[in-house]
Amino acid sequence: MTRVLSELRYQYGGKYRFELLADLVVDIDLGLSGRHALCDGDKQWASLDGDRLTILKGYAFDGCSPAMRLFGKWHGTPTPRNAVAAAAVHDCLRGYLGLDCTDYTRAATDDVFYNMLRDAGFPLGGVYHGAVAGFLGNLYIKLTAARPKTANCDTHP
Repeated sequence: MTRVLSELRYQYGGKYRFELLADLVVDIDLGLSGRHALCDGDKQWASLDGDRLTILKGYAFDGCSPAMRLFGKWHGTPTPRNAVAAAAVHDCLRGYLGLDCTDYTRAATDDVFYNMLRDAGFPLGGVYHGAVAGFLGNLYIKLTAARPKTANCDTHP
């Protein structure tokens, strides 16, 4: 079971739609082990300590995708307050998917997203899960340019 262990604090707007104003700590229950610092270039944005994911203050994400900024305003899939934590966790996990030491699958990240939406009482959790797990999720991945990400960890030097 996925559990949010910290208070969700964020701001809306800006370059990436949402930005965390405090660390977000979540037990994600993926059966992971080891300690991993998840980085984008020289900047660490998150850490995995076993199944405990900590997304650091300042992490920016687009919420429930797809979303784009057009004429100074954000347009796209709505991300209500009870879906923000799930979107942050999903975006973070997806961003570091495929690294040697991040031993989880895309399907597992989508399931964490769905479970967090369900646990938060978000009524469209099944629809949103279907979108990220299906055709729209694949299309979004192909259309967005991923920056190279790295992980520094104690189990995979």
